[in-house]
Parts: sequence; C-alpha cells; structure tokens
Amino acid sequence: MLTTLSGILVDNGNFAMYTILHMIVSFFYVFSDVAGDGMTIELSKFEPEETRGYILATGQMVRFTSSCFVNLFAILSMDGKSWYPAVQGKVTNNTLLPFELSFMQVHLVLFTVCAALWVFMAMCISDPPRHPDARIGHHSVKESLHSIWSVLKSRVMICLILFSLGNTALAGMMNPGAQIISGIARPSVLQSSLGTFAGNLLFLIGVWIFRKFFMNKNWRITFVWTSMLLSLQHCFEIIVIYNAWGIGQNGWFYAFGSSILNIIQGISQVLTSLAVIEIAPAGYEASIYEFLTTMFNAGITLNANIQNIFMPIFKLNDITMQSYGEATKDEYNGRLAHATYFTISVNVAATLIFMWFQPKSKAQCKAWLEAESFRNWQVGTLCLVIGSSALVFMLTVSFLSIIPSTMCLRIAGGSGC
Repeated sequence: MLTTLSGILVDNGNFAMYTILHMIVSFFYVFSDVAGDGMTIELSKFEPEETRGYILATGQMVRFTSSCFVNLFAILSMDGKSWYPAVQGKVTNNTLLPFELSFMQVHLVLFTVCAALWVFMAMCISDPPRHPDARIGHHSVKESLHSIWSVLKSRVMICLILFSLGNTALAGMMNPGAQIISGIARPSVLQSSLGTFAGNLLFLIGVWIFRKFFMNKNWRITFVWTSMLLSLQHCFEIIVIYNAWGIGQNGWFYAFGSSILNIIQGISQVLTSLAVIEIAPAGYEASIYEFLTTMFNAGITLNANIQNIFMPIFKLNDITMQSYGEATKDEYNGRLAHATYFTISVNVAATLIFMWFQPKSKAQCKAWLEAESFRNWQVGTLCLVIGSSALVFMLTVSFLSIIPSTMCLRIAGGSGC
C-alpha cells in the first residue's frame, strides 16, 4: 500500500498531498521532541553557572553529527538518474553514480534505522533528577498554564518573543530568488549532499567554538557579528547570478560555497536556548522552552512566507531553468540581483533593530525576568497577541501556498489569480 501511495504521489507530482502527509508526521514528532528538549533544560539547571549551557550545546553537536550520517546515506543512495532532472530527455550532470535506491527504498531504510534507534533509546533513557524547587507529582493543566502566564508577564519573555520572530524572519531572511539561483547552478544530488555534509561538519565546529569560547561572552554582541557575517551569504549568490570568473554557476562551487558560513551559524545556534535555562521555572522547562521554540519555528515559516510574498514583487515567478536563456539572461539577472540586494538590506537593518531584544548574559536574563515594571497582565496579553498573530498569519499563508487553487495568489508567492 505504501509503495502504491508513494508511486501515485510521484507519478502525479502531487506535492501538496506529500506536504500534508509530512505535516501529520511532524505533528507526532513534536511530542518526542518536546520531551527531549524539556529533559535537556532540566539537566542544564544542575550545571554550574560558569558552564551552564554545555549540555545544550553538546546536544546540538550530537544532533548535527547524526545529520552528517544522513548526508552520507543520501550521497550513496540518491545520486542516480531518477534523482536528477533531465533537460529535454538528457541528463546534463556528469557526477551521477551508476547505482541508487528508489524513492520507496530510501524511506524503508530510514524507517528501519529510526525504529532501531528508538528501541535503543527507550531501553537507555531515564528521568533526570528532581530539581529542589520542583514540586513532587504531575502538574495539572491549570498549574502549567498559570506558570506559563507568570513567565509571560515579564520583560524577558516579550523581548525573547520579538527576538525569535525578528531574528529568524527578518535578520535571517532568505533571498526570494534562492530557489531560482539554485536551479541556475543545478548541483547534482552528489554535489548537494557533499556540500551539505561539509556544511554540517562546519556547523559542528561552530557549535564547539561557541561552547568553548563564547558561551559566557556578551550574547548580544555575538548575535550582531554572526548575523552580519551570515548576510555575506547573499554576496555569494551575486557571484552565482552573474557567473563570476566563469565558476559561479558550477555545481561544485555552489554546493560548497553555500556551506562555508555554516560555521558562523553554528556559533549563533543556541543563543536563545541559553536564555530559557535561566528563566524557566523548575518543573516547567519543557513548557517554556517549547513556547519559545514555537515562536522560533513560526519565524522560520514567516521567513518562507516573506520569500514567497516578494517573488511577484521582483517578478521572479516566470524565471525557470527553461526560460533562463541567453536572450533574457541580463533582464533575469537584474531581477535576481535586485532581490538579493534588498535581502541584504533587510538582514542588516533587522539585525540592528532586534539586537536590543537579545539579553546580553545570564544575569540580564534574570534581571529582565524580575523587572517589576513589566509584571502585569498587559505585558502577558501582548506576548500572547504577538505570538498568536504570527502563528495565524504564517499558517494561513502556508496553506494558501500549498493548496493548488490558491497558490496563484500574490500573498502565496503566485503571479496573481
């Protein structure tokens, strides 16, 4: 049945249904993810202040080490002819391997590995020790909501909500023409996988550098200089657009050039998470962490929504691999370049604005949490309004973008219905 379903989705190009099924899987994945994150924050509270955050950073390193193994699997199993689009019936990339796994076989292998790891995890896992400030027994829904409401009525929470949304959606805004630029370079699965593998290794090094040298440095300054350096990624896109030095649109250059700055991203990865360790009440670590994680993930989705919104504004919808020819290349390059320069401007401006919502240190997190002038219902309500508005907007636009009858809307990234 699964083979038949996957075959039907692939044969019909039904990406909308595939996305919805993936969303359902992600919904159930959230439950295990919340439990793991909550345990990480609980354990982190037992760390000495000078090393607090070490467990959190180490967890990120383990996570992306696993990603490296998945990249290797992709390199060996997904670089055959059926995984790379042909142009006019001809395969145009010479990096393809003579062997591959089918779409269904890839999913079966991943499922088998995940099931085995799940059994191992279930046998080894144990609850963390109880914090002295945590109550004995399970919390009721009313108690959990009351605890979250208490933290929402604080300066630190409203600042972290604004920072999470502003950082991921605007300071880290992606180029509206990013997918088109990738299509111009057309890296093969092998090239993309090797580039991603190198990027994950650099990301691991970045997290280690943060854990070793920057965990107790000024977090705000760390955010500013890492965000500014990450905006240089768009300068690399300009090289691809104009095929600078004749190598810009080479698949190898694109695959590895786009991964170099992952070391900087690794350094900035856990900044917001460190603040949660300081502000989450004992016993409610998962609740507070996942509330802010929801805001962070909402910002990621808003990032994609904003990308789509600006596609028709910069007239990028009609640029495809087929239409990107010599006759219109200058015009298309101009559109892509304008979108890229605009993205750089937004990244820099948003960084300079939202930096002020990032706490400088563990001590400032606690000071902002205890600031009496913010301990009122108006602040808590404002936190809920900002967070719920972001969620409603991003969910609405996301569904408009995947439903065939509405994806033509300009707000969904279409050219207009």
